[in-house]
Amino acid sequence: PAYLNNENDYLRMGILFGSNAGIQMITNLFLGRLIDRYGSSYPLFGGMIALCASTTIIALAGDINYTNRFYIVLVGRMLQGVSSACATTGGMAWLATLFPDDEQRGEAMGKAMTGIGLGALVGPPFGAAFTTLGVDDGWRYPFLILAFLCLLNAGLQAVLAWSSLPVFEDEDEEPGGSIFQLVRDPYIALGFVINFFANGVMGVLEATLPTRLNHTYHPPAGW
Repeated sequence: PAYLNNENDYLRMGILFGSNAGIQMITNLFLGRLIDRYGSSYPLFGGMIALCASTTIIALAGDINYTNRFYIVLVGRMLQGVSSACATTGGMAWLATLFPDDEQRGEAMGKAMTGIGLGALVGPPFGAAFTTLGVDDGWRYPFLILAFLCLLNAGLQAVLAWSSLPVFEDEDEEPGGSIFQLVRDPYIALGFVINFFANGVMGVLEATLPTRLNHTYHPPAGW
């Protein structure tokens, strides 16, 4: 909200939103190869640790002076991009290995994507509730709660699920193609275009909707 009251800072707000996707895109380029070689356990675990760190950083950024706050939040958003890449790419690779049958794999990935959509549906009202209920510094609590849940998730992975995550050690398996070979596949290219426009629309809304709501409804000071 601090960046919604100064028109000169709209660009900074856009950078904060875009940095997540930019870092996620760059991370994904290298992550697939690492998963092929070492398995999905390390990305999944590392993603939870990165998300815990990023949400903690953002929650504590309010105590930092206005000038440096942007750069601290930017670091947190970039870490969120790394964690998103680890969770989505590592999670899908894990499901693809656990469900070699095409029909079962499609059903499992569909359920996983439903979970992502459910989180996107529940997250905004969950975060807004702490502000609208009048809790002091209520905007911090969703981040701190999420950091705790991520730390708990990482601990459960380390204690319970680590041994069940597949590791790719088949030396006879043919090496995967390069990124340039993949993008020439028409189905992969089509999926790329669809995801580009779908996420591009969401990115525009994320960056412009808060500004529009701020000017239209004039929220109270401290919101």
